[in-house]
Amino acid sequence: MTFYIVALFVTITISIFFELIKPKSSISQIIASFIISVPMIVVAGLRTVQVGTDILVYGLPNFNAAGSFASFDYYLNSATAAGGTEIGYATLNYLVSRYTSNINILLFIIASLITVPVVYGCFRFANALSISLTVQIVLYFALFYGFSLNLMRQCIAISLIFLGFSYFSINGSSKNNQLVGYSLLILASVFHRSSIVMFPIVIFLFPVEIKNSRFKKIIKFLKMIIIVAIGVVAVRMILSSSSSFVIKYSRYLGIGGSSPQGGQSFFKTLLSIAVPFLILVLFNMKRNDQMDIYINSKEQNESFNLRNISVILLIDIFFQLISISSVVIGRIGFFFKIFEIVLIPFAIKIYFDRSAKWVIDVIICLYYITLFTVFTLSGFNGIYPYISIL
Repeated sequence: MTFYIVALFVTITISIFFELIKPKSSISQIIASFIISVPMIVVAGLRTVQVGTDILVYGLPNFNAAGSFASFDYYLNSATAAGGTEIGYATLNYLVSRYTSNINILLFIIASLITVPVVYGCFRFANALSISLTVQIVLYFALFYGFSLNLMRQCIAISLIFLGFSYFSINGSSKNNQLVGYSLLILASVFHRSSIVMFPIVIFLFPVEIKNSRFKKIIKFLKMIIIVAIGVVAVRMILSSSSSFVIKYSRYLGIGGSSPQGGQSFFKTLLSIAVPFLILVLFNMKRNDQMDIYINSKEQNESFNLRNISVILLIDIFFQLISISSVVIGRIGFFFKIFEIVLIPFAIKIYFDRSAKWVIDVIICLYYITLFTVFTLSGFNGIYPYISIL
């Protein structure tokens, strides 16, 4: 556990430094994002294949297979056959295998692809919303670092989705920003197909302005169809995986990483949703005339809307509760859970004055670092004990 904690506190120190100097240009923020990420990337890259269960499940087998193929077409057909590895992840494995057979080089690259986009997204949100960069960084690593050592494909997709949303949320009316945002969403889908669930979310939360009234009605009708279709699929998935929910419910009161049936600990879920649930309640206490919080602009189309925030938090909490019964379905909720790292400091900014804000920031950070420590020590994610190749 020492490796994780030391790397995290070095990361926090570096992020505080960059929060103080406030790099403004995109290039300087990207460079700063990489520098902040380095300690945690090193820990991820130097681990053995026994740290993180998914390395042995698909990480090492895919990489070894990529190295054994001389033709990219043959490898891609083999890797993606029968709904297997996504094209993006398969391509990454093949490209790295052309230069090295060392799995740790791949782990370094994967950790970079996961971490740097998220940190860059944190810079963008910090500047636009005037929220703490450091709190976002702490929340991200406390909530997702353990998962990132396992769910490597999905975590790459999650990081791209998060960065993409920063382009939709901040000056989202800009055509260039929308183009970048949709490009990142498409890129995310080639690393993990479940990320397609975010496309309708983007359509609903950040709609393109349409002036033609008849076309507006058509779009509204299509949205209703999409909602019904998503609802039917979701209910079918939930029912197919939770038939024994009532029988298993009494077993979920431990703090371990998962139940014997594959569901997530009930007590752990309560600890995880406590802060998001509190924020959801606080946001919905706002009066209607207070619902729009503007992002360094007075224009309505650049607003960070609290109704949108409430939708994201509600879906996040819903999937965390579903994870009690099915971890697999619960993982879809990670695409929404990632936004806790923005919404929590945003709530602190809204509801607390400057003198109290620092205290709340510290309390929140300590709470989530404690959760990460306790859950990791309990065996969650299979990343403890940490074993280095050195």
